[in-house]
Amino acid sequence: MPSGGLVPESIAKQAIADAFSPIIRDMEPVKPWQWARSLSDEHLALLWIQGYKGGAFEVEYGVSCSWVPHREGKTWRWHRTLKQARRDLWVDHFTVDAPSTPRISRLDGLDRLRRSAEVARRAVGPAARSWWESVDCAPGVLTESRRQEGQEGVTHWPPPELVTVFTVAKLGDVDRARQRLDGLTVVSADDRVSLAQMLGRLR
Repeated sequence: MPSGGLVPESIAKQAIADAFSPIIRDMEPVKPWQWARSLSDEHLALLWIQGYKGGAFEVEYGVSCSWVPHREGKTWRWHRTLKQARRDLWVDHFTVDAPSTPRISRLDGLDRLRRSAEVARRAVGPAARSWWESVDCAPGVLTESRRQEGQEGVTHWPPPELVTVFTVAKLGDVDRARQRLDGLTVVSADDRVSLAQMLGRLR
């Protein structure tokens, strides 16, 4: 491959994964270019390669929580196994107070991409580990979801407010979670009805 020019996406992502091997070697692949490992019996640490416009990638991190449902079409479901892992709460460059996440471009050749990926690993690796430690229990997830609530222009789905509702219920205060859900404007009225039923089935 020429030293300069556009790097094919699959080759670019593999090079990024190679650079991040010290982090993902103790994680399991769960989806293409996404890895997970257990934080507890009920939630997982996630790391993935995210593509953006202009041939850029970032490596982002988050958690998948078995007590937070997800929507498939018009139905809400649980994700409770490693292979079902989904992003429930995470950090990207839109997240409030997020540490700098170097972008990795595939426009300028493989050598430069590899160097950029190494720079990104040195920045993202410690930040991800520290963040995962802060959310390695349900109370930690609740603290972070509350911190992320109400960010203008952020389009995370599920919204942090919904993670808060279900984590409050997970911690035993279902009545308070229902009250919070009733006032939640980031989901539709129909969804609030369905989600109230899910709160009743939370285990």
